[in-house]
Amino acid sequence: MIEKPVVDLHCDLLSFLNGVKNEPFATELIGCALPHLKQGNVQLQVMAIYSDYAKGSVARAAGQGQHFVTLIENYPEWVAPYNANRKSDTIQCLVAIENATGFAEEDDTLEVCFHQLDELEKIVSRILYVGITHHFENRFGGGNYAPSGLTREGELLLEYLDEKKIAVDFAHTSDQLAYDIINYREKKGLKIPVMASHSNFRAVCDHVRNLPDDIAQYIIQHKGLIGINFMRDYIHPSEPSMLLEHVAYGLALGAENTLAFGADFFYTLDMPDQSRVPFFMKEHENATKYPSVLKSLEQKGISDRQLNKIAHQNALAFINRI
Repeated sequence: MIEKPVVDLHCDLLSFLNGVKNEPFATELIGCALPHLKQGNVQLQVMAIYSDYAKGSVARAAGQGQHFVTLIENYPEWVAPYNANRKSDTIQCLVAIENATGFAEEDDTLEVCFHQLDELEKIVSRILYVGITHHFENRFGGGNYAPSGLTREGELLLEYLDEKKIAVDFAHTSDQLAYDIINYREKKGLKIPVMASHSNFRAVCDHVRNLPDDIAQYIIQHKGLIGINFMRDYIHPSEPSMLLEHVAYGLALGAENTLAFGADFFYTLDMPDQSRVPFFMKEHENATKYPSVLKSLEQKGISDRQLNKIAHQNALAFINRI
């Protein structure tokens, strides 16, 4: 096995702790439990605050933020907030927001929304990125299963994120929203960092959650990140080795300095759509699998230099740059 430090850009441990079971060691329930992360040699884990579209989403997001604080306070031998200068064996952590409903309910004024984003950031100290939508449409734009693009409030949100140096995440945008974000970023000369925290390549697996080539190329050209997702739906229906093909395809697109991991481990046992079970193939079922994935990539001919970039260097360079 290749024992390289790993940075992962997206997991749902906080929503699990807040909504399912307040037990960060529940390895039988979620693939990013703390022992999994430790065994997989995860150096830095970005923990998403996920919110659905229902009333009360801001309160649920705040609860997840508090779980982040409590996790660090209660288990300092396991986890610590990210510090580029800290050298330790603990799993360092950062927070991201998956769906802007976490700070913006539909009837809040925009001023209140921005205030709630600031308050959420105070709880967790730093927010690395914001995914504007999830699967569906909200006041800012369209998600993966909605055709709509960027609204006027979405434009103002981009400007606010730009001021705060918080990256914008393309993982759950509709194609139209992604193009609108790009166009507005260029039109206004925004410097907002761009990324797709947990997305693969549509040319390899034709799914709306995966990136079309032109959006992937934009992220590459603007020194962003693309986190390879371990979910079966976005890799291949039955062939685990296709994960390696997503990495190879990204490298062929020129993403050597862009690729990272964004496995997207989450609690799956309450999902009503049984057609998606298993959500993860056994070769990628939890965070202990990073060393074997890296070994498979090595056997495929990916160089050690490229493996180090994918495992941790690209993500750390992006995080420290912004």
